[in-house]
Amino acid sequence: MEEKEAKDYDKECGSCHWERVNQDSENGIVKLENSKHLEFHQGLSFQNQLHEEHTMKEESSLCSKQKAPDDTPKLQALSSFSPYDSSVMPRRRGIQKPMQASVAREAGGSSGNSGFWQAPVLRQPFMDNILELDTPFTHGIQLLQEAPTAADIDDENDYRKDNGSFYLELQEVNNISKAAYKDIITKAMELKTWVVASPALGSIEELMQMFRSPPPSGMRNECSIESAVIPINPEVLISIMMDVDRWASSLSHIVYRGSGYAPTGVLQQLICMDEAIMNVKMVNAEVRLPTPFVPTRKFCFLRCLRKITSDAWAIVDASYDYFQNAPSDSKMERTCRRRPSGVIIRSRDNYSEVIWIENVETYQCQIQDNMYSTIISSDLAFCAKRWVSTLLQKLKREYSKFSNDKMQVDQRAHISLLKLTESMEMLYMECVNEVPNEEKWVVLSDQGARILRDITVNHADMLGSNNYVALTSFRVQAKPLKVFDFLVKYNLGLQWPSMLNLEEPEEVIKFATDDNSNCITLHEKLISQNESSKIHEYLLQEASWNEFCSVVISSTVSEQDMNAALNFGRWRDVFLQPSGFAIMPDGSGGLQSDGSLVTVVTQQQLDFSENSQAIEAMTNIIRAIIEEIKEGVDSCGEAFELNFGTI
Repeated sequence: MEEKEAKDYDKECGSCHWERVNQDSENGIVKLENSKHLEFHQGLSFQNQLHEEHTMKEESSLCSKQKAPDDTPKLQALSSFSPYDSSVMPRRRGIQKPMQASVAREAGGSSGNSGFWQAPVLRQPFMDNILELDTPFTHGIQLLQEAPTAADIDDENDYRKDNGSFYLELQEVNNISKAAYKDIITKAMELKTWVVASPALGSIEELMQMFRSPPPSGMRNECSIESAVIPINPEVLISIMMDVDRWASSLSHIVYRGSGYAPTGVLQQLICMDEAIMNVKMVNAEVRLPTPFVPTRKFCFLRCLRKITSDAWAIVDASYDYFQNAPSDSKMERTCRRRPSGVIIRSRDNYSEVIWIENVETYQCQIQDNMYSTIISSDLAFCAKRWVSTLLQKLKREYSKFSNDKMQVDQRAHISLLKLTESMEMLYMECVNEVPNEEKWVVLSDQGARILRDITVNHADMLGSNNYVALTSFRVQAKPLKVFDFLVKYNLGLQWPSMLNLEEPEEVIKFATDDNSNCITLHEKLISQNESSKIHEYLLQEASWNEFCSVVISSTVSEQDMNAALNFGRWRDVFLQPSGFAIMPDGSGGLQSDGSLVTVVTQQQLDFSENSQAIEAMTNIIRAIIEEIKEGVDSCGEAFELNFGTI
């Protein structure tokens, strides 16, 4: 570009002060940068663009009439506001000032001081590998703008006149929401992902500073980012993220409890204020590790779904207390703060290409001798990579296949198997909660191992006995994958030795992923028979591994309950009492770490009149299990035999 032409163009527009012009000859991109905007267009030289733009006269009308080329993605351009300029109209009905058509028509940017925002520039990677992003190339995005009608302007003037203070609060909330969105886009850009420029959203830099301030005393900041391709349609992924129950279920190894509800007050009007926002939810979430020795992280945050382009979206989370004037209906005590976090999603051959950002303020690890202090202080416990890995594992689980089906079941039996094992996992996580639910459990002892008694069980099979749970966490000097393999092989003998009496149970169902990273099995054992009938007992087990957390969870199931679940779909009626193991790496090496952190839960039905008797019996049982695991892992590859004769 010639300097004279740039100056003439600057004079003509009266507002664009260019700092530099970069031309990417390799990708065919012309980038025009100033202090607020990055404007670009593919395949057009800037000189031709200038010539065409100088010939345009009717600027306001062309904003709504001009059509984009068929091969260029379209985006409805949205307006942005100065955070303290109350004269700017709210966007409840798409109201905006007419923009300079000379810029909007081709470059997809904005001119003047109206502060129209612009989509971030995205790279489009090749589809060589489903989980690895290769050398990207940039493509252009074109923005279209609609001019307001006179009726719209009158409506907005009346709204401002009648709701002056409310509008000012709404404007502030909207600007904070935009600042949170720009913050995650900026982080994605700074870390060299496929986002290569942040959007121009007006003067919100001051608001962004509060997201990057040092954490309060006693708190620390954890921030991580991960890119991947999720083998699921973007619309489906968005629906999972915005349905808090499904979100919590899909990430159940991390999210212990999640609830969502529609925001009230000024936050409820965010969708009306900014047409880029497609949905808003207030979310309460409890996040934790599968052990009672690490405190639960409790969050309350606003989740916004923003549309970036026709095939790109951003789901942005920000702690509710950033919105100072916004009411909160949450009754949950918040212990951690969610700084701007979220997921940037782009469609890629009907899959979802994502950038996952985790950014939280959390407490300092106070207990230095806590066996989990290393993994927590290294930020691996809740890093973005673990969230992505957990979601991928959950989705992969849905595509498991039967490889052994000796038992005749209904054609929809796989749904019941998935639901039953999800229920087992949920019950297991309830047991290992940092603070047991007082409505369900009575804590009999918390010395060494925690001993609980279930006060809610009312089942015909338990008449005259009580259900007791013993749990603890311990360290094993062995790689997590080695520990996992041992527990899968010997789980029957460790947790259910009574099922090995006389004869071993037979595997009648195996439902597993192609790589065996998730495997659901059902074992059947004959417990009594006569001339006319046979009575069986079943053991349902799920074994799942990944580099962050592996689990082996199982429960006995009666023949009647299993038949109801697999042949009639009545899985909700099944009585489950799961025992199991959760294995996490003690270090940053994932499955190849030199040590493993194991949490064991065992449930037993015992008939004791005194609590002291139950405590002694359950303590002996869990100690024997731990000793057998440590001895067995050390002996892996050699002859090993479980010995529970002293229990």
